[in-house]
Amino acid sequence: MSASAYEPWCWGDLFELRVPADLAVRDLGEAIELVPVDRLSDARIHIAVLAPLTTAPAASVRDAIRRFAAAHGLERLPDTHLEVLATVPGVATGRFAFVVGDMAWLVLAVAWNRHVVLAFATAPGQDDPIFDMAESLLQTLEPMEVVHDAALPPETSGDF
Repeated sequence: MSASAYEPWCWGDLFELRVPADLAVRDLGEAIELVPVDRLSDARIHIAVLAPLTTAPAASVRDAIRRFAAAHGLERLPDTHLEVLATVPGVATGRFAFVVGDMAWLVLAVAWNRHVVLAFATAPGQDDPIFDMAESLLQTLEPMEVVHDAALPPETSGDF
């Protein structure tokens, strides 16, 4: 896809996404909904910013995904199926896919500083292209500012 096939979309001064031209964005107030422009299915992506957390980014990602899965009918979330990565210092990402009833779900989370962005995609079938679209979309998420503890070498003593 060419660079012109994307449009930057900002959530205030918190983060930016590169939204593909084949997804329409609808502002729902506390969340946004992205639906395929062709609207050939009931597939959709929702993105919301959760209240600031006081835990580390990786723990925040795990907690957000667990709470979402429990609220949507999954009683016990096995840790072995919950992927949490920290590819950039101070930023953690996670993903979890599950099926409840006749709906398939993909939950994605990104945490940094005291922010957690939770995204989920849902569709009647596990092979719906909306799941790949959701993963690709969240990979473009760019936090405006990341603050993390740096491992600085100890200061040397002496006169300066």
